[in-house]
Amino acid sequence: DYDDEVTLGIGSVLLFEPPGHPGRDAFGVVAGLPGEMLIVTQTGKGRGRIEVDGRKELLPLPENTALKSGVIPEDHYLILSGDRLHSTESMAPDSRVFGLVPRASLRAKIITSLNPFGR
Repeated sequence: DYDDEVTLGIGSVLLFEPPGHPGRDAFGVVAGLPGEMLIVTQTGKGRGRIEVDGRKELLPLPENTALKSGVIPEDHYLILSGDRLHSTESMAPDSRVFGLVPRASLRAKIITSLNPFGR
């Protein structure tokens, strides 16, 4: 179970309630932590660059993304889907669609492998 004592870092896999979707749970990976600088740049129709403290990634990015450039506020996280190279309109939307996730919306930190072929 998740509580305030759980340490989160880049790459932590979480179960969370997406903002604006009460009662729904989603899985995602922490890609940005409180206090880190987030830069969001549209590079073309449906494409963009997300940069967090020098870590850059080109991704599908909706034109009406909820993400805004700036310092990630205290107790908020940038969470991206594990399937983030595909459409953000999939069954696993992430921060590109609904914005940063408040710590209060986190449900559980996954501490086991999600690789079905791994041991």
